Amino acid sequence: MKNLILFGFFMITLFSCNPKSVQLPTNTIKGIQDTIYNNSKIWIFFQEKNTDTIALCNRNNKLINTHYIFNIDKRLRLKHIIDNVNKIQFKKEQPNMHSNGKYMHSYLSYVDNKTNKLSMVLFDSVKFFPLKELKASKNPLLLNFATDNINLNRKKITLKNLEIELKKYTDSSNRTLNLVLNKNITYDEYLKLKASLQLLKKETFDINWKEYYY
Repeated sequence: MKNLILFGFFMITLFSCNPKSVQLPTNTIKGIQDTIYNNSKIWIFFQEKNTDTIALCNRNNKLINTHYIFNIDKRLRLKHIIDNVNKIQFKKEQPNMHSNGKYMHSYLSYVDNKTNKLSMVLFDSVKFFPLKELKASKNPLLLNFATDNINLNRKKITLKNLEIELKKYTDSSNRTLNLVLNKNITYDEYLKLKASLQLLKKETFDINWKEYYY
């Protein structure tokens, strides 16, 4: 892991010397810190042009049959990264004649500011869809996430008490949590949500790989 951490910070420094720059999110939650061998790093840069914010994606070093590590600038908003992430994730899961038969994971990277180590959130299969495409079941379990406003089935909660509130639905017939995201949240906020969800016990709830935005 040491080599991965040092390489990650070297790349951030390298890009910061150029017009493009990447500021990774930070978080107090300890994520995945295992060594990820055989990986491709995908960089999504923050850039301002006149009064517009632009997300520039460097996917040229993306290789077949590798794990993907997304390094995304925390200043971008969800709406800036949706198209790039979807294109990469959709293409990654297309059948490939060169596949080695092993499943390759996707990760989101951030810095654990307690240890100053590079950490990751598992991001397998996740793709973003407009809210109108959400086909709600009879008893949908919806987590609506916006800046300073988090609601679980219309009840206002916080990330700290998310697991406690979810336990109230353990007897529900629908145990799939659907994320409904305000597209104007920052990527930094989105990463904190994903890191918090990663702490949930897998046997408690499933999380829909389709994430919806409005």
